[in-house]
Amino acid sequence: MKIPSVIVQNFLAIGKAEFSLDSLGLVHVYGINNDETSADSNGSGKSSLGDAISWCLWGSTARGLGSDEVISTDPATNKPKKGGTMVDTHIDDDGDEYRVVRYRNYPKHKNDLHVFKLNSAGDWDDLSTGTNAATQKL
Repeated sequence: MKIPSVIVQNFLAIGKAEFSLDSLGLVHVYGINNDETSADSNGSGKSSLGDAISWCLWGSTARGLGSDEVISTDPATNKPKKGGTMVDTHIDDDGDEYRVVRYRNYPKHKNDLHVFKLNSAGDWDDLSTGTNAATQKL
């Protein structure tokens, strides 16, 4: 299984980011904390990348964070950032391609979970079922 790309919006320390991981092999992740420059790379979102993938696929991070705990907050107000949280993980499973997209407090999709599979015509078929719990089992 490979993860060619991840799109993250308002997740923990990450405001908005798109990561292309396709064919990179071993990846060194280094961050710059633009909110608190005295912290160097601490708090810049390095661990948040792994947490975002975990949360997207399983609904919680490796540290056990889930639900509203993953929503990024505005440092000035300490309130959730507007626009909601979304993580879109592209998976290549030995040639079968999937996208798993999880939302939290997202304006259009609320707290939805969607699973898509790429068909032979190049379109994404929605495999999601009626509930998030049933889609999670999928």
